[in-house]
Amino acid sequence: MQSWKEVLPKDQYLVKTDAALHEFDRRILTLLYQPLIGPLSFSLYMLLWGELEVYKYWGSPSTHKQLMESLRTNLDQILVARKKLEGIGLLKTYVQETTEVKNFIYELRSPLSPSMFFGTDFPYGVLLKREIGEHRFDKIKNLFMTKDINKQEFRDISQTFSDVYQTTEHDDFSPNESREPFIEREGTSEVKVGNIDFDVELFIYGLSENFVPRKLITDQVIQRVKLLAYIYGLTPLDMQKVVTDATFGDEDELDIDVLSERAKTYYEIENFGRMPKLSEKIQPLTLQTMRYLEPRSEEEKRIRHFETTSPKDFLIELAGGALPTSTDLAIVESIMINQQIMPGVVNVLLDYVVNKKKMNLNKKYIENTASNWARQKIKTVKEALDQIADFEKDVAEYKEKEQKTKQNPNVGLRKPIRKEILPEWMTDPEYVEKRKQETNNPTDLELERKKLNDRIQKYKNKETPK
Repeated sequence: MQSWKEVLPKDQYLVKTDAALHEFDRRILTLLYQPLIGPLSFSLYMLLWGELEVYKYWGSPSTHKQLMESLRTNLDQILVARKKLEGIGLLKTYVQETTEVKNFIYELRSPLSPSMFFGTDFPYGVLLKREIGEHRFDKIKNLFMTKDINKQEFRDISQTFSDVYQTTEHDDFSPNESREPFIEREGTSEVKVGNIDFDVELFIYGLSENFVPRKLITDQVIQRVKLLAYIYGLTPLDMQKVVTDATFGDEDELDIDVLSERAKTYYEIENFGRMPKLSEKIQPLTLQTMRYLEPRSEEEKRIRHFETTSPKDFLIELAGGALPTSTDLAIVESIMINQQIMPGVVNVLLDYVVNKKKMNLNKKYIENTASNWARQKIKTVKEALDQIADFEKDVAEYKEKEQKTKQNPNVGLRKPIRKEILPEWMTDPEYVEKRKQETNNPTDLELERKKLNDRIQKYKNKETPK
């Protein structure tokens, strides 16, 4: 990873938090999060937390060089550790770029409560069980569980607020006029679930009913809106303008193709005609399976590499460091837009074409394969690899069968026996019975044969010249 593109040792950072972190949070981080994020990410979080413990809710300015010295590692590893914390919802990063340095704000987030961590809304419990094993998982889970009392045997006698306290109309109360944020007991657990991070509620809320009737905003339209926002890097407010521009007011449904064209036009206007660098995106987080897990096999290492590498960088790898041509990038971006192939799946396809098929990037072959994968709804790297494995197996079986056929041409080449269709009178029961009787009477049969021979002999005698 080339960290110098994102952060330099001289760049400064500040640590802050909107939530009060407690000792119980440290226990959750140690037992539940550390197996998922790894020791370096855990150490980074604890180091940043340590600065907050001294300076309360804001840390003092520091440089990333000091961070490197404290953690005794390079900036590449620190950047990877930081992104792991961001992906799992423990850190939010903000940057301000100046002419000399970049200024970062690292906002620590509280870990999820045990009930949310092990709940069904987040996949962390499943990942933890896979990482540490079922026995250890059950043991740790029990540490965060408590027994509840049977409240049906008790009666609630608690007083309400109005039973104890009284207010009068003369009491004056001014809400938070300064509008400064308060310190919270727990931070809101805001976990991004991938690069396609789009606020649908904000998008719908800002649409004018007069111009865009709600009946037009179907699930299909929402999915396309999210995809276009991902492709072109547009905000909900931008997409409101795009959808309004694609709506004429009297149609029964919104034309998806028109919507896509309007989004493209909007992007080109805002970016002076430049097309989006879709080839530089990586696999969305929701479709990644190995991003926060340590690979345990060569197959898992391949999956992780495909998931965390952009198609453009992967093309550079395939070319031994040479930059890809504009034609190659156009092929990649074409299948990502038209067939909606995910970046990680594109990498699998590129690897198969170049390394397995020993081909150049043949546009027609790649587009046909991408169309086939799109019809089969292949979205993840694992699904793409399984598809290739199945295809290779079918090809091997076909070649084996073809080889056997060449060695023994008669195998599988026997012509089917033709079955004659008999007329109805030959299957009539009376006729069948009569033929049986004639066959069973040899004397009559010999007489018939003798008569036939006599007729033949008589005919020959007439034909013989005298």
